[in-house]
Amino acid sequence: MIDALLRNKITPHLDRIAPRVAQSGLTANKLTLLALGFGLSACFFAALAIYPLAFVFFLASRFFDGLDGAVARSTGETNLGSFLDFFCDFAVFAAFPLFFVMGAPEHFWSAPVLLFSYVLMMNAYLLHHLFALRTGAPQGAVGGIVENTEMIVFILLCCLFPMGFSAFAIFFALMCLATAGLRTLKIIQLLKA
Repeated sequence: MIDALLRNKITPHLDRIAPRVAQSGLTANKLTLLALGFGLSACFFAALAIYPLAFVFFLASRFFDGLDGAVARSTGETNLGSFLDFFCDFAVFAAFPLFFVMGAPEHFWSAPVLLFSYVLMMNAYLLHHLFALRTGAPQGAVGGIVENTEMIVFILLCCLFPMGFSAFAIFFALMCLATAGLRTLKIIQLLKA
């Protein structure tokens, strides 16, 4: 919902350092894998209930995730890089609730609800792109209530206030389901056109 606003504020700073990062030998794909490593480490620390480290490692993950895009823009984006970035981002977002409840089993039942909502939301996202390709419609941002920024805020809130995980997860699952619904309506409009 607020990705575009934040992207306009953050991207110029990342774009400024991207050429130097690329010259150091860190490719966009290496940065993506670094982001994945930090993100999964954050999940591991959440499973151990070491939430301050989970918070720090997750922030580092998101920094490298932003930097990979800046380096890709400066050196040339590739389809493999786009796939890797999307796949690794979602792997971290999906792993977090699973790992979190390993360290806090009292929140067990909220994690599957959240993961179910993720699946529906991402399914609608991918189907929108598929049908946009098939119909020749523009493939711009699909939008919705939940995008990357909201996912990041959810995870950071859980690290800061771990006892609130179940409430955060259920509320966030409702936001994800609403996003899936909005995206499904866009697909239906696209197919009726």
